[in-house]
Amino acid sequence: MAKGKKDYFIIELKLLIDTWQKDILLKRFEIARTLYNTTLSYAVKKYTLMQESKHYRKQLRCYQKAKKSNDTKELK
Repeated sequence: MAKGKKDYFIIELKLLIDTWQKDILLKRFEIARTLYNTTLSYAVKKYTLMQESKHYRKQLRCYQKAKKSNDTKELK
């Protein structure tokens, strides 16, 4: 059963803040951006190492083989 389409409305309001509040917000946004990029970089490196490992490739081949043969015991 497909989900019904929902309408979304967005309103943008100008944020009236002092200069010091703007500086604090910009600094926090920069920290969040840096943290996000660092975490993403780490995850991509670990994912790449996982794909290159022999154990992962062996398990992946076993999984694909079991999936082709529809062997539910093997999939578990």
